[in-house]
Amino acid sequence: MKAKRMHQAVWIILILIAAVVILFICIQRYVSRVAFQQACTTELEVLKQTREPIRSLTDDAKFVSESVLGNEVLVRMARRSGQTDDQAVGQENELDRYQLGFTFSSLFSSRSYLDSISVFNDDSIILQFGNMMTEEDMSRAKAISDLKGKVLWTGAETYLHPLNSKSNGYVVSLYRALNDLYAMKQLGYQRISIKETALHERYASGSDDGSRAFLINQEGDVISADDKSVLGTNISKEYYFGKLFTDSEGYFENGQDVCCFYTLTDPDWCVVRMVPKKLLMSSAKTVSNILVICMLLCISFILICFVLWRKMTLTQKNYKDALLNKEMQLKYLQGQINPHFLYNTLDTIRWMAVRNDQGDIAEQVKALSDVFRYTLNKGDTFTTVAREIEHVRKYMLIQQKRFEDRIEYDIDAGEDCLQLKVPNLILQPLVENAVVHGLEESTEKGRIHIRIYTKENDLYYVVEDNGVGFDEKEIRNKMNNSEQSHEVFALKNIDERLKLMYGDGYGLTFSSVLGVKSIMTIRQKINR
Repeated sequence: MKAKRMHQAVWIILILIAAVVILFICIQRYVSRVAFQQACTTELEVLKQTREPIRSLTDDAKFVSESVLGNEVLVRMARRSGQTDDQAVGQENELDRYQLGFTFSSLFSSRSYLDSISVFNDDSIILQFGNMMTEEDMSRAKAISDLKGKVLWTGAETYLHPLNSKSNGYVVSLYRALNDLYAMKQLGYQRISIKETALHERYASGSDDGSRAFLINQEGDVISADDKSVLGTNISKEYYFGKLFTDSEGYFENGQDVCCFYTLTDPDWCVVRMVPKKLLMSSAKTVSNILVICMLLCISFILICFVLWRKMTLTQKNYKDALLNKEMQLKYLQGQINPHFLYNTLDTIRWMAVRNDQGDIAEQVKALSDVFRYTLNKGDTFTTVAREIEHVRKYMLIQQKRFEDRIEYDIDAGEDCLQLKVPNLILQPLVENAVVHGLEESTEKGRIHIRIYTKENDLYYVVEDNGVGFDEKEIRNKMNNSEQSHEVFALKNIDERLKLMYGDGYGLTFSSVLGVKSIMTIRQKINR
């Protein structure tokens, strides 16, 4: 008989360990996914911090443009364009260029991002400042005129120095029509070129982690990039391009990378950063390691519980001797086990989770530590109703995380009950029984109602659930049959403990309606 019970216990332990492993694998997958999403969100938030520096640069460039367009001396020179044969006009132009040199020097001295400023018309260059060009690109003339003074931004371009035929580097240019507000006619065009390197500084991460950042316009032209070899190219045929301007910001997976982006308006640009997935998964790996440690601790706890149960059942002779023997062995084992190692380890895991911004894991590890601490209870067999309730709350916190809030519960306890002295570990096993045997197999949302009250000289616990229910006759037979009592070990243990303490009129009673509900009721004497 003993060999058969031991064989059954071993199988139960193996099933429990398998269940724990499966549970932690599911949790690990869920938590890893959440950690990955949080890492992507953090990367996007970091990228969005570059929005204002870019906006500040483009706004300042438009301010420079307006300053140039509103300069009366420059407008006067533009009006005289084409009259170069007149000596007096030539002298006036030279004087105006000299005066404008001071104005432009002031603009350039405080704006290192400027490459050049040019004012020109269809026939000639009226004025240039900064890096020079031998001639202006007139292919955009009609588009500039059609905008009637609004800004036209170009992609990344490079041009040759007129003296040494070397490239001055990539620039991004702002074009605008130069209008005579008095004569109501267009006098020419304005170009303000920004160094691509200055634009790149506004959004570059500066880290060598394998990520790639670039800036594009709505046509897919690469305006600025970490990799200068892609400047001036077009990515509109890349399959991910269509996702970039659909939202103002976001992220999505792109092969081995995660693409984070946000868009700007006026100019209509998009800032993109491709981040390797393996970089974002590093935090998820840390969480996985924490969960592995938690799983091993849980398995260790199951084995410890098995050892406790084994030691408590080895020398049973009769009911009273068995109960006394169980409590003596439990105290003996508690004296042998140093619970501080378990608590300190769980506390270390919790702080690792806190440092990795894994609040849910930290909360569950804390609850698990409290459950372990209460179960050992320093060897005491009595506690208070308030502590029994708190133990249930910790247990239900873990279960609600496990079932993703598919289970609800409430506790209705009178204030006069909270400080009453009661045997420990009576209420939580009833709640666990409701979860495991009543709600796990149910497809409906589970609800547990716990009511604690006093009546005359007795204290009552009532635990009601809306689970699948059970066969009352079958449960009673198992509790009365020594060969099957291990299947209802927790319920039988509670009932026998209370009957031994208070008499046959006390203990556990229950009722159930299959598929509707189950009710467990505990009656015990009030200990003042």
